[in-house]
Amino acid sequence: MMTVQALPIIALDDAELLLSLHSWTLDQYEAMIAAGFLGDEDRVELLLGKIVNKDLKGVLHSYCVQELNLYLFRHFGDRFICRQGQPIALPMHSMPEPDYVLARNVKHRFRTKRPKPADVQLIIEVADTTLSRDRGTKAKLYASFGIQEYWILNLIDYQLELHLNPTEQEGYGNVQFYSRGEVFSSPLLGELAVNSLLPRIRWEEE
Repeated sequence: MMTVQALPIIALDDAELLLSLHSWTLDQYEAMIAAGFLGDEDRVELLLGKIVNKDLKGVLHSYCVQELNLYLFRHFGDRFICRQGQPIALPMHSMPEPDYVLARNVKHRFRTKRPKPADVQLIIEVADTTLSRDRGTKAKLYASFGIQEYWILNLIDYQLELHLNPTEQEGYGNVQFYSRGEVFSSPLLGELAVNSLLPRIRWEEE
């Protein structure tokens, strides 16, 4: 069992986390959910012991997640459990809710527990207003728990960011950038076209 002393030390660069004074454990956060003090309408998540707000999702963000789910479930749903916008449990102090997770295809299908780092094969965040947090605090958090592959579908610069080689404190050691029209190699899923994952931009023909 992970102890407090064994937890990764992450340099915070997120103002909302730094300004939040009280810290919560994962068990305390789960207890608040079970007691009904927190629900889906609260739009929060636990990051590094802090309960932080999640940004509202715009139309393009929602569309991108919708089409991402359709593509990944159709092509990889027999190999992984596909989870859209559902929490994962990171020991002691975090319960983020990534936009998309491919998890190990286990028999219980997480009926009584949430996926833990060993269960998570790929995390995907769709980023517009959340880009700074997804590149910063969340990238460091996912890397510190050994998540081997992390994608950001960047709707600001309109590119896919492939994060590999996780480290305990410095985030991902290998970050690659791909635009629509390009093909990239995912260690987990093989060669993929960015066009299959990022929606068309406004001036492209349907």
